[in-house]
Amino acid sequence: MSGKIIRIIVIISAFAVILYAIVPAVKYRIQKDEIGKGIVNPDFETGDLTGWTKTGNAFDYQPTLGDNIMIRRKDKTNHQRDWWIGGFEKYQGKPGQNPGDEQGDQPTGTLTSSPFVIKTDRIAFLIGGGRHPWVEPDGKGSCCVNLVIDGKVVKTATGPDHETMNRYIWNVSKFKGKKAVIQVVDKHSGGWGHVNFDDVFQTTRWHTEKGDLIVYLWAGVLLLMVALVKRK
Repeated sequence: MSGKIIRIIVIISAFAVILYAIVPAVKYRIQKDEIGKGIVNPDFETGDLTGWTKTGNAFDYQPTLGDNIMIRRKDKTNHQRDWWIGGFEKYQGKPGQNPGDEQGDQPTGTLTSSPFVIKTDRIAFLIGGGRHPWVEPDGKGSCCVNLVIDGKVVKTATGPDHETMNRYIWNVSKFKGKKAVIQVVDKHSGGWGHVNFDDVFQTTRWHTEKGDLIVYLWAGVLLLMVALVKRK
């Protein structure tokens, strides 16, 4: 293979890498007004379940107030602001309740958001608690968070058997324009039979992967510069 052909291949590859990084940035500019919108009461900072519908008794004392877990153990919840869903917790700052009070893993039920239209290519949220994946058809024994479209679970996530919540991101680009709900499912009464959940919002790939995409952009630019340098 001649040097000229290799150079052309490198230039094409460089442009491909640059486009891989730039396209999400362009989409971000188009979709940025939709970030954080659509889902009612996404972080539970109303102090109640406005915009969400519960079944069973797992969420009777939700949302919970403050980092109750630190009263009992060393874990930090990593919740945002004041309120969050803590399936093990039984404290909302009401008379007769004390920080650190617990309801345990026995209660079961579901918590479902109001319907919303997916308008971006990512949905992000915090999740912790039990690792009991979704089981078809009815989730018996499951402890998870699901994205439901037309009555079907299309995305699902679980905690890591740890109280601390971590950021989880779903790629929902193929569902844009669809009406969906977020459903928190607690149908497990054994060990780690609870879900911790907070701060769910629509977002973009650029918003969630900006650091990696910038690396790709610079790699593509450097590759292009090397390919375009004229040899003496």
